[in-house]
Parts: sequence; C-alpha cells; structure tokens
Amino acid sequence: MKKLFILSVLAVAFLSSNALAQRGEFTDSEIYTMELARCDNMYVEQMEAAVNDKERVQANYNAVKCYGDLGNKVIDKYYSKSAFDKKANLKNYIDNSYIVTRDIYEQQDFCTPRRGSLSEVTAKATASDMVRFVVEQYIVAASRNGD
Repeated sequence: MKKLFILSVLAVAFLSSNALAQRGEFTDSEIYTMELARCDNMYVEQMEAAVNDKERVQANYNAVKCYGDLGNKVIDKYYSKSAFDKKANLKNYIDNSYIVTRDIYEQQDFCTPRRGSLSEVTAKATASDMVRFVVEQYIVAASRNGD
C-alpha cells in the first residue's frame, strides 16, 4: 500500500512537473523535493525487489548515497561559501548515523535467533531515515531562505 501511494504521488508530480518544467516554473527547492521523492521511490523499489537481508542492507546504502548526493547539491547551491565544511559535516553525520544505529540495534547485550541480519537491516534503515530527514531540512531551509 505504501508503494502504491508513493508511486501515485510520483506519477502526479511527474506529470505536473513536466508541464511546469517546460514553462520553467519550478523553484530549486521544488526540484530538490522531486529528487528526494526519486530517492524515496528507488529505495521502495529496491526494498521490494530484495530477496535477502544483504540486498535490503544494500538498498539502504543506495538510498543514503542518493540522499547524500542530493544534500551535496543543495549545499553547493545555498552554502557555496562554506560548502567544503558543510559537505564534511554531512559526511560525518552520515558516518555517525551508521555508528549510532549500529550501537542501538546490533550491539545489545542479548541475542535472539536471526537477530544479526534483522538488526543490521533495521539499523541501516534507521540510518537512511535519519539522513533523509537532514537532507529534507536542507531543502526546507533553502525554500525559506531565498528560493
């Protein structure tokens, strides 16, 4: 159901975006929001196609890369004077998201059957959500401050 909703939203956005794009009526933040939705859609498709936990973990890595690349684009556009530092901060945030979620989900004092692979998928999915949230905040700030 979640995939159907996301695909419906993307279809409507795509159809309306083509008309607007032809007229040049998109702000940068709207374009970035569409790119964020593209990353979301890629993630949903890869998770649904995954046949094992290794592929689910890879889908999360791919989503984080997509979000991170988008975050770097926003930084280049709206934080150009301090882009080097901001990109380093985003990279550190991404790296630390993995560390913290691994601590939370994979390094508990107890163990249950299949805990390892399920915990790893959960940790990577949580890190992906965290990175998505931060990149979305960059987009929101851009839309409020000069877009």
